Amino acid sequence: MKVDDDGRSPRGRGASQERRRAAAKLGTARVFVALYPPAATTGALLAKLGEHDLPPHRATTHDQLHLTALFVGDVPERDLERVRESVTGAARGIQPFDVAPLHLAPLPQDGPARLLAAICDLPSPLSELHERLAHRLATHKRTSRSFLPHLTLCRFERPVELDLADSLLDVPPFRVETVHLMQSRLGADGALHRGLARVPLGG
Repeated sequence: MKVDDDGRSPRGRGASQERRRAAAKLGTARVFVALYPPAATTGALLAKLGEHDLPPHRATTHDQLHLTALFVGDVPERDLERVRESVTGAARGIQPFDVAPLHLAPLPQDGPARLLAAICDLPSPLSELHERLAHRLATHKRTSRSFLPHLTLCRFERPVELDLADSLLDVPPFRVETVHLMQSRLGADGALHRGLARVPLGG
């Protein structure tokens, strides 16, 4: 599952927070590669939360709603330039493509839900991008078979049982023209994201 720490237990989140604090002291950055939908898509997807009787949750902010192409993890700050070059190399030759949001789904798929996501399709350019990034950057190699493209719409205050099997989305596909290398920092209100690099597709 993504990269962005989706589906962690409260204990796991606590342990992750401790690792992030330790990483900050050691001069490392927690990074991921993201695709951002346009504002119209973001607004349409987040509006879907109001159409369901959901348990207590925290909605993703408009500016942080993204699809994670690869969660890289903690990287020494001295290696960030190498990571930027790797992302640029992975994106080279991949043309802009469309991603279609398909349906809502609680995640993780096997057990109480900790978040609600918009599951997307996996067009071949996105699959190729993910595989290239994983080959260059992932500590544990992944393939498109284990890659579930999704956008996290909200996180629940506690794990819940939730059935949204028929929640198809009528949101049009969105165009992806840029790949973003991002840094995640733990703040008082959750993770704060900072852009490290923007890589246009089609080069």
